[in-house]
Amino acid sequence: MAQTAFTPADIEMAKRHFENRLKITLGPVELQHKMEEAQIGKDFILIDVRNRDGFREEHIPGAVNIPEDELENRLNEIPRDKEVIVYCWTLVCHLAAHAGLTLANHGYFVRELEGVIQQWKEYQMPIERGEVAGIR
Repeated sequence: MAQTAFTPADIEMAKRHFENRLKITLGPVELQHKMEEAQIGKDFILIDVRNRDGFREEHIPGAVNIPEDELENRLNEIPRDKEVIVYCWTLVCHLAAHAGLTLANHGYFVRELEGVIQQWKEYQMPIERGEVAGIR
């Protein structure tokens, strides 16, 4: 079997990819630490982009619900001077990625919670149920 030669450009591309990925994603433990050190609403906004039923059933404390399909029409609710963190259902769900792209296209600094609510629960992080008022 022939061995593939990796060029310096390939290695540089991988380096840039992972540097960028670390800038725009965070895991459940990182989010928990951020929530302990900063205030949701004051320092950053946490948006659950799942549908309303999923949000009512369970969501991360302090999150607000703006379903991905409503995001374009509700941008005026989201302050532009705060970091925005989005999440959705599972590792294979792309609602948060779509929401992140929409927000970035409109000039927001946005990050995605990797592992989404599924992983959050597997780490036995706190969950709220019911409705939550708009962005604080």
